[in-house]
Amino acid sequence: MSTSPTTNVSEEEEEWIVEKVLDKRSCKGQFEYLLQWKDNVTSWELADSLSCQDLIDEFEDQQRQLAVKRQESVETKSSSKKKKRRNSTSEPLNGFDRGLEPKKILGATHKNGEIMFLMKWRNTDEYELVPSSIANIKCPQLVIQFYQDHSVWSDAKNPDSPTAS
Repeated sequence: MSTSPTTNVSEEEEEWIVEKVLDKRSCKGQFEYLLQWKDNVTSWELADSLSCQDLIDEFEDQQRQLAVKRQESVETKSSSKKKKRRNSTSEPLNGFDRGLEPKKILGATHKNGEIMFLMKWRNTDEYELVPSSIANIKCPQLVIQFYQDHSVWSDAKNPDSPTAS
């Protein structure tokens, strides 16, 4: 269909009225627009053969506005994902943060000037060094039990022979 087709029956030109521009595509290096005609028929027409520049301009403006909105939406989503990634990678999650329940403290060591407990987690084969400051709050009874199990007392009668309690 074109904007001014001729009919075989009469030699008069029939005027086709474009109601709306629906879409745009590139075909063989030329732009075509999907037009909705007054009789609700749609067709792809070459841009060069159209005489509805105001509707084309309106369509192009709408497309630019949609592109800007999409870009803003993508930027918002990507920036929130980056923030989440930064937060999640800044400090690795320990077993407590992952919802694991402590089973036993197997040992203790110094790391970066802080006492760290080697923690065994319940229902898993995982072991992990946990700062004492966290263990003291999250599982104080296990900390007490660890210290009781590893305390060495000396006998008052024979100070040279330590006895484990």
